Amino acid sequence: MTAAAALAGPAGARRVPGTGALLAGAALGSLGLALAPLGPALVFAAGSSAAAGLWLRAAAGHPAGARDLARVAALAAFAWALNAAFTPGPPAEFAGRALPVSAAGVRVGTVTAVRLAALLLLFQGVVRAFSPFTALAALDRWLRPWRRPGGWAARLEVVLLVALRLAPGIEAEAHRLSRQRALRGPWPGPAAPAAERRRRLALRLRDVPAVLVPLTLLVLRRAEELAWALPARYHGLASRTPPEPAPWGAAEWAALAAGAAVLAAAAWGWSRG
Repeated sequence: MTAAAALAGPAGARRVPGTGALLAGAALGSLGLALAPLGPALVFAAGSSAAAGLWLRAAAGHPAGARDLARVAALAAFAWALNAAFTPGPPAEFAGRALPVSAAGVRVGTVTAVRLAALLLLFQGVVRAFSPFTALAALDRWLRPWRRPGGWAARLEVVLLVALRLAPGIEAEAHRLSRQRALRGPWPGPAAPAAERRRRLALRLRDVPAVLVPLTLLVLRRAEELAWALPARYHGLASRTPPEPAPWGAAEWAALAAGAAVLAAAAWGWSRG
């Protein structure tokens, strides 16, 4: 079973594409989303990107909840408000009345909000379905022609190895530290309303140092342990056996085709404009 298949989540979930095809499709989709003009091309690009991100989250076993969608909507609304308020131009009209925002600002804000929301959903899906170990194996193949002992390729590979090894656990550690902070002191009993327990578990701005400081120390300690483990395992002293690349299947080609379709929709939109 490949690493991507292991990320497919619970039984019955469909396999997510491999990391290489996933990143290639996401890159093409993001480029098409950024270039698509306002109109049917943007609607298609944003809808396809958002649907792909939601599907990837569900296939990886982390479906998007109402709170996740609310956060994306809040960021999109904030982006729309900024563009609508600060873009100069004649005021927009609604029902014969002038609004305190410009017509150009409404148009630019709408495009920005749609692109931002779709890009965030796509990025969240890619992050959930991303396999750092498969990405590291692909990086090893790409850097092999330039690898020299002590050269830039070897140093870059070590830096990315540390980053890819530590990044997946940071979110889990942050959630654990946040719950440990909330459980300090008297905890509301079963007779207390559920809203009180949710309030205690919520991370407010004043609680960020209680989580951020131990999280930073924990990451530094694990990075130091990994730095000691690399020379202990003779990393960099000899060439490693190259990992065997996994063949592409239907999921990989579908991810690449979806990204290419979004980019083609953007090109079609510009050709009509």
